Amino acid sequence: MHRLSIDIQGRLALPEDLRRRYRLRDGEKFLLEKTESGLALHLLRPGVRKVYLEPTTRCNLNCRTLRAQRVGGTAGGYEASNMAQLSYRQVLVGKMLIGVLGLDELFDELYTQGRLPDEEGLGTELAGRARKHNYIPPPAVDEYARALLREYREYAESPTAGYGAWRGHPREHIPWFPTLATDLCDNCGACLKFCSFGVFETAEDGKIVAAEPLKCQVGCSACVTICRPRAISFPPRTILDAFRPVG
Repeated sequence: MHRLSIDIQGRLALPEDLRRRYRLRDGEKFLLEKTESGLALHLLRPGVRKVYLEPTTRCNLNCRTLRAQRVGGTAGGYEASNMAQLSYRQVLVGKMLIGVLGLDELFDELYTQGRLPDEEGLGTELAGRARKHNYIPPPAVDEYARALLREYREYAESPTAGYGAWRGHPREHIPWFPTLATDLCDNCGACLKFCSFGVFETAEDGKIVAAEPLKCQVGCSACVTICRPRAISFPPRTILDAFRPVG
């Protein structure tokens, strides 16, 4: 907390040590916001024109709003293993692309509950719940609410909605699913009974097909072992090496 005063000309006077500490220059502009606890000043500076990214598996920041403090990490030491626990999406908030953690998990939960994008107040709820793993500035909450509601609407209307993510990648981006060789399949139904994820179905002509390939659990190929005519095949497991945890 800092004690400020207004001079006889109606100007806000800042102590010199405060100006030096925050590197405030003459002519700086502020936004005055009314909050529940009083008034807050926000420094207005030109928008960022360039962003330089440094690929790393260890966070090099040490700030109070570091998301690591919200998901179990420690400030200045956010390990890649913690980042891999949550999905990651780039969301257009206003005119800026913002990286947001944990949206796929949140969208999956809401979609499973039957929550519709047209539900009143859902945008505000999305922004509020997204704050669990992300820092959202109070003045930007409404902007985030609109952006996240737009993302959820696209998710709910997508034909692949509800398939979730694997290692942070949307399930529909991962080419892991069974292929049935029609010339080998004898329609015995063993795979239909064996698979508990609902991948296989019986078509109108009585033949068994992989009707819901994206319901197949990534990395699972157990149905191959129970197919006597060996009609089921999967891609080589090495393709999964390309889908490293997103973070």
